[in-house]
Amino acid sequence: MAQILAGLANPNNIGFTLLNPTSTDQALVSVGGSGATPVGVALDTLVRNLGKTDLSGIDFDASYVLDTSFASFDARIAGNIRLKQDTKASPIAALVDDLMYGQPKTKFTASVGATIDKLRAQATLYHVSGFERADQGQASAFGQTRIGAFDTVDLYFRYTFSGTGITDGLALSLNVKNVLNAVPPVYKNVGQNGYDPSNAFTLGRVFQLGVEKAF
Repeated sequence: MAQILAGLANPNNIGFTLLNPTSTDQALVSVGGSGATPVGVALDTLVRNLGKTDLSGIDFDASYVLDTSFASFDARIAGNIRLKQDTKASPIAALVDDLMYGQPKTKFTASVGATIDKLRAQATLYHVSGFERADQGQASAFGQTRIGAFDTVDLYFRYTFSGTGITDGLALSLNVKNVLNAVPPVYKNVGQNGYDPSNAFTLGRVFQLGVEKAF
């Protein structure tokens, strides 16, 4: 009985309730507040590593800086391309190609910037490729077969003051998240947000002002 109580105390418990916690008889569990189901056996699989995933891909990171007499210009691109992602839920389960359906293969970040005296300006592109739905053809997909790519652009500006007094050590910054107000691609699913939050989340266009002062 103590083991069952400990298991149901897990914060991820989604509605199971032990009806006779002080009894020495067979444990009775209610699901969602209805009925009483006798517990025949309790299995703890939290410490078992039954699954297996084989991954391969390409990670890349390239940058370039050009210094001139009046400014410094820079560019960078970094990300990864997944070439293989095969998963088995257990040693006897069938091998599943995760990249065939349900996972984006390419993600990268690209930025260009310039530093002119005490002014810094930068634009950054975030890209997640589109992918096929794992449940296409099923009722849960609502006729949708593919999720589109998602791209957002951020802008960043910073000016560092010089001199004495109040401007000594003073810097102002402006960060504009998702400046084009891009909307995540539609992901049709019952009870969900209408988009895929793991690959395409945004708060929309957001302005952030910053003030820094060193003492």
